[in-house]
Amino acid sequence: MERLNTGIRGLDQLIDDGIPRSWVILIKGPAGCGKTTFGLQFLCYGAENDEFGIYITIGEPISHVKKYIRFNLNLEKLTTEGKLILVDTKLIKLSDLSEILQDAIGKYNAQRIVIDSFTSLISLYKDEPTLRQEFSNFLDVVRQVKNATWMIIEEGTPRSPDALSEFMADGVINLTYFLRGNHRVRGIEITKMRGTAHSEGIHLYKFNEDGITVYPEEKVFEM
Repeated sequence: MERLNTGIRGLDQLIDDGIPRSWVILIKGPAGCGKTTFGLQFLCYGAENDEFGIYITIGEPISHVKKYIRFNLNLEKLTTEGKLILVDTKLIKLSDLSEILQDAIGKYNAQRIVIDSFTSLISLYKDEPTLRQEFSNFLDVVRQVKNATWMIIEEGTPRSPDALSEFMADGVINLTYFLRGNHRVRGIEITKMRGTAHSEGIHLYKFNEDGITVYPEEKVFEM
């Protein structure tokens, strides 16, 4: 099974030296835990290693997303060089997202794709059968892209699973944080990764000038 480096320092040591290529990975966590940084770091690392990337933001302008990124990801340089593209959309339904993806994928040989975030999109649906049908159609589009590895970002915690999203995903990575006295400790947990031996602990991660770094030897509850 071919694997790819995530570009998140320390993470690949927790997942058998990398994510299987063409997998769909769900990135979950509460606001402020670094989900967008995680996704962009994954894309930028790929772009720097000749893997074209597409970042799609739903309901939030790209100009706002760029303001959050204070790390050395070379995002502007890589987009200027045409190694990745940033696409912003209004709050849309899955059928519209499928059309946007088909158009973008038809133009570019994308190998890494990030959708940020699924939560606002799913919230548009009040009718469960309609959501399931459109989800199935969306999955058909995803699975047609044989060489692309996907990261789909969603608000939530390990204790608030979305059954449809988790069913869709080949892997689930949870980002979270805990209060220790007067400071916040951040933890990453791999709760699902098909065909892959992975850590079952919650490991420390921190932000630094290059983005997110995971510390495989440091478990949150053993500190």
